[in-house]
Amino acid sequence: MYFLKPLFYTFVQSMKSFSRVIFLLWIWLCKPLTSQIHTVGFEKNEDLQIHKIIQKKSEYHAYTKGKINGYRIKIYFGKSKDEAKLVKSKFQAKFPDIPSYDDYDLPNFVVVVGNFKTKLEATGYLKKIKAEFPTAFIVKDKIYSY
Repeated sequence: MYFLKPLFYTFVQSMKSFSRVIFLLWIWLCKPLTSQIHTVGFEKNEDLQIHKIIQKKSEYHAYTKGKINGYRIKIYFGKSKDEAKLVKSKFQAKFPDIPSYDDYDLPNFVVVVGNFKTKLEATGYLKKIKAEFPTAFIVKDKIYSY
């Protein structure tokens, strides 16, 4: 009987190894099923969150009329409406790709240009614009976010 003990011990060890292999194989085969269940729930939750964010953004744009804080370059301010229109048309002829806006800020007419999100971006354009409009300078303003 004593000679059976090592054989039994070997058999038990091999069964432990075999059961570990079976267990790991079972986990490996079941993992795709559980990950699909979690993924489907995550996608639905993610879609709901994305929808909420889009809704909040549209509400914000309706409230702010699509404007955000940014920078523009002021190229004219003075009392003459005709001169403001002349400066604006001159600017549009020289820089057709940069939007320009005229406004009346009591008691002056104002012409500002651009929709710059950062001051660095506005500074880059200011260098180009100063060649034609030497009195131009950067101002903080509400800009269109598109």
